[in-house]
Amino acid sequence: MAGRLQHILNIARKVFSNPIAPGRFSTAGIDDLRHLIDQLTPQDVGITPVDIKYNKLTAILHGRPKVHYIPLHECADFTMGVFSLPMSSSIPMHDHPGMTVLSKLLYGKLRVRALDWLPHKNLTDIQLTTKPKHARMGRVVQDNAIITNMSPTSVALPEHSNVHSFTALQASAIFDILAPPYNDAADRSCNYYREVSVTDLDDDIEEDSDEEEEDDDDEDTDDEDEKDEHGKAYKKSWLYPATPTDFVCERAKPPSLNLI
Repeated sequence: MAGRLQHILNIARKVFSNPIAPGRFSTAGIDDLRHLIDQLTPQDVGITPVDIKYNKLTAILHGRPKVHYIPLHECADFTMGVFSLPMSSSIPMHDHPGMTVLSKLLYGKLRVRALDWLPHKNLTDIQLTTKPKHARMGRVVQDNAIITNMSPTSVALPEHSNVHSFTALQASAIFDILAPPYNDAADRSCNYYREVSVTDLDDDIEEDSDEEEEDDDDEDTDDEDEKDEHGKAYKKSWLYPATPTDFVCERAKPPSLNLI
């Protein structure tokens, strides 16, 4: 049962023990892992698909259902585990500072939002009633994309898709490898964010500045749609720190897989 997972673990040890830069690893090694993880099944990691029904009444009475994390391997170089999400649960927008992350949906259906960090810019110059501290701008790379177990393994890099969120449209399980793992002492804490589109903030600014003069035509603006290096239009959002109020993730007992 654990043969495929053991193979992934062996390759991961080789790849993640030899970073080419902080949080960066061999492209060939990541590709090898990605192709192996593409073949992973729930049975390979010792779990059974669970369909937990969740309705609006339950949400009113108890809030969102808990997410569970099933650890499979943990060391200084990387962690490997599974997030189990009941239907209607979610993992809020969060980042992976200086980390590479491989994710594969083993079963279920998820709605995914993912963003790249854009060059640092904060809100101190924007005249809002409430000014969130340390807000940063991101480029939307997955705009509520729907993924299933047929979707390929995703790879988040320090500069690409590093901030993302998941919402379970069905009971779902996500296999994850994080390299290096979260570590507060090494400045790799998991930070949560609230996303606000640039358009929404622009509307607020316009309402608060009706009496101010219009900006010059040659002044930079934060249009909702811009183009990337390939000429493709993209949307931007502000991300600012926010503490989730209805997110609970509990550590679950790992299955007996006899990994070595």
